[in-house]
Amino acid sequence: MEQIMSKKTSPYFSSFRELLDKWDENIEKDKKLEKMADDDNISFFFTLDDNVYGGTEDSRLAFARMKSPEEEDESWVKDATFIGINLKKLEQGHKEQKIFSKSDLKKIKPISKENAFRDL
Repeated sequence: MEQIMSKKTSPYFSSFRELLDKWDENIEKDKKLEKMADDDNISFFFTLDDNVYGGTEDSRLAFARMKSPEEEDESWVKDATFIGINLKKLEQGHKEQKIFSKSDLKKIKPISKENAFRDL
């Protein structure tokens, strides 16, 4: 019985109790993800090649300007970049940043924070 209790399971093995335990685990995960996003000032979420990334407001603005340049001279776009943090790796305790450029724009799909957290 001790071994079963150490796995954070309920002493009562009802399906409803299991559902409540799962709910608690999801709440804890959401809190952890929210703290990660707050700690790194992440407000921009996107996917690329089965990875979920987050970026700061500066990254979001750079992405938006690169995607829809308003200036007549668009030559700056070819040299422009922004940084994203791999959220799957961050959740595992590893902060991996990647630099994105014009060549990545067509493959990047912006998503909501809720969808980013759901995909992790």
